[in-house]
Amino acid sequence: NMEAKNIIKSIMQKKDVTQIDIMQKLELKSQSSVSSMLSRDMKASTMVKFLEFLDCELVIRDKNTGEEYTVND
Repeated sequence: NMEAKNIIKSIMQKKDVTQIDIMQKLELKSQSSVSSMLSRDMKASTMVKFLEFLDCELVIRDKNTGEEYTVND
């Protein structure tokens, strides 16, 4: 299992998305804001924004029933 921030970093690398790209899309003030978010525990709402930009989604799966829930911003 990987930490969420490492999963996001891996997806960014595979899709050739830079921190600058995310900074511009999320209308953040600096690239260091993105770097900071990727280096600490991320709020779910922030993670969903990153994932939406990367054309991904956050899915929560019930281990007992297999039922899935998609988290939206």
